[in-house]
Amino acid sequence: MGVLEPRNSFLTGDARQSAGTGGRVYRVSELLGELKRLVQEGVGYAWVEGEVSDFRRPTSGHIYFVLKDERARLHAAYFRGRQQEGVSVRDGDLVRVFGLVSVYEARSEVQIVVEQVVPQGRGVLLE
Repeated sequence: MGVLEPRNSFLTGDARQSAGTGGRVYRVSELLGELKRLVQEGVGYAWVEGEVSDFRRPTSGHIYFVLKDERARLHAAYFRGRQQEGVSVRDGDLVRVFGLVSVYEARSEVQIVVEQVVPQGRGVLLE
């Protein structure tokens, strides 16, 4: 009978050795900060196309929504100072957005911080 792999078998090298021997242990905020750095450096700015869902505009004037396709959802934050004149966004719109892909640490969410929105018509998921 073989030896069982530990639950953290995805760890490699020093991380695997230290997991059970008192090595580096991240605080939650440290780990999410590291993930944010990796996502921003690894992906950075990108164009993403999807259908708008869960649109909301609180009193701050910022816009928050979800971009989705048939298989996945991505949170989007479109801050008031970046919003383009004459471009509106609403649930069911198909849009192409450009922005910084990042991690919102307070909610452990991958998101895109939108800088530009290009309408692509109406989506089909809402209907």
